Amino acid sequence: MTNLSAIQIAKLTAMIEGGGHKRSATKDKAIAKLTAALAAADRADLIDAIMAAPDFDAARALIAAPTPKAEEAPMPSWAKNLDKAASIAEGRKNGDLPPAPAPKPKADPAPAPADREILNGTPLPKPTTKTRIMLDMMRRPEGTTREEIVKAGGIDVTLAGYQKEWADKYGLNPVTKKEGRVKRYLLA
Repeated sequence: MTNLSAIQIAKLTAMIEGGGHKRSATKDKAIAKLTAALAAADRADLIDAIMAAPDFDAARALIAAPTPKAEEAPMPSWAKNLDKAASIAEGRKNGDLPPAPAPKPKADPAPAPADREILNGTPLPKPTTKTRIMLDMMRRPEGTTREEIVKAGGIDVTLAGYQKEWADKYGLNPVTKKEGRVKRYLLA
């Protein structure tokens, strides 16, 4: 059969597969694993020579020897990208760059939905949203207060931030009036 022990065969299998070795229950199972590993590595022709090896070092030398097929392995995709980058860098040095890719055509902005009101070219939010309710309250001639927003079902927010944002977005003028301790927020 062979002069190698089950653990030595497991070590040879680990050399082929990479990683640590696991001892098989029997020597026959270790040989079966080695045979399968050699077949998966496309080196099945070595099994007879390994089994005939006089000792572990000779068997290890057989596995470590380069494959007789000295074909160039296919280049991984990341290496192809490195070659492409190297050729572009070489082209830059020589002054002959590859043509730049054509720019992608820009998509036309989607038209405003038909059910939305337009204010200064920008569609307003849907009429049933809290944002739209607050915006409409600020656009009234008398404006609104924080308390009125909360009573109308709005959220208790800092209106100055919304007022500035909407003024910029819709091209309106923000106005804040103070009546005693109450502030009125308007978008005129």
